[in-house]
Amino acid sequence: MVTVQTTTVPYKASELIFLCAVDYLTGETLVNTHVSPQREVIDWCTRYSGVTAHTMAEAEAQGQTLAGWQNARSELWKHIDADTVLVGQSLQNDLEALRMIHTRVVDSAILTRLAVGFGCIREWSLKVLCEELLSMKIQTKGKKGHDCAEDTFATREIVLSCCQYPERLEAWASVKRKEQEEQQRTQKDVSEKAKGEKAKAKEEQQKFQEEALEKAMIQRAKAKEQLAEIRKEGPQTVNGSASEGEEAEMQEKEEEVWREVRREGNRQDRNSRTVSKSY
Repeated sequence: MVTVQTTTVPYKASELIFLCAVDYLTGETLVNTHVSPQREVIDWCTRYSGVTAHTMAEAEAQGQTLAGWQNARSELWKHIDADTVLVGQSLQNDLEALRMIHTRVVDSAILTRLAVGFGCIREWSLKVLCEELLSMKIQTKGKKGHDCAEDTFATREIVLSCCQYPERLEAWASVKRKEQEEQQRTQKDVSEKAKGEKAKAKEEQQKFQEEALEKAMIQRAKAKEQLAEIRKEGPQTVNGSASEGEEAEMQEKEEEVWREVRREGNRQDRNSRTVSKSY
C-alpha cells in the first residue's frame, strides 16, 4: 500500500512532502514520514496534503524527515522490489511524485470503475468510495487536510472489501450504472432540446430577415413613387427656369425621402442583430 502527499513548487510542478507505505496483507506500517521538499514551496496544498510549513519545520527539527523524493523512493524500495504488487488509489499520481514506473499494481479507483463497466470513464474519490462501500467517513478535518496514513489504510479496506465481498461491489456498481444511464439520457434530452431550439431560432431569424427585406423593397418602391411625384410637380418656373430657392427646396424633398429610406433600413438592421443575439 502506497500513498503520498504533494505540494506545489515553481512552474506549477509538484513535489513530494509525505510518504506512507503499509503492508497490504498484515496492515503493518512500513513508512510514514514527512519528505523535505528540495525546491521552493509556493503552495503547501494543506487542504489536501495536511502538511503546513510549520509541521514540516517541526519534523525537520526532530530529524523525522526524508530529504527529497530521491531518498523517499530509496526508503520505499527497501520494502518492495519489481515483483511487488503496489496497491493504492489513483496510483498514477503517487508514482509520478516518486518518479517511478511500476507495472504490477492494483488501483482501487480503476477497480471500482471497471466494476461499473468497461465503458465507464468516471472514477470515484476515496472519500466517496469509503462512504458508499464501507459506510465509513474519512477526510473529516476540513481545511486541516487529509491524513496520509488514514488514506492509505482506507484504500486497503476498499480493496479488501472488493476482493472479499464481490457481491457488495456489484450491487454498488449496478446502482452507479443506472445513475450513469439516467444521466446520459438527461444529457441527450438536453442536447436534443438545445438543437431543436437552435433550429427554431435559425428559422425565425431567417423569416425575420426575409420580412425585413420585403419591407425594405416596399419602402424603396414608395420612395421612388414619391420622388416621381416630386419631380412631376417640379418647381414653379419663371421664364422657363426655376428659382434657386425652389430648386433647392425640391432637392431637399428628394434627399428627405432617401434619408427616410436609410433610417428605415438602419432600424431593420438593428432589429435583425437584436434577434440574432437573443438566440
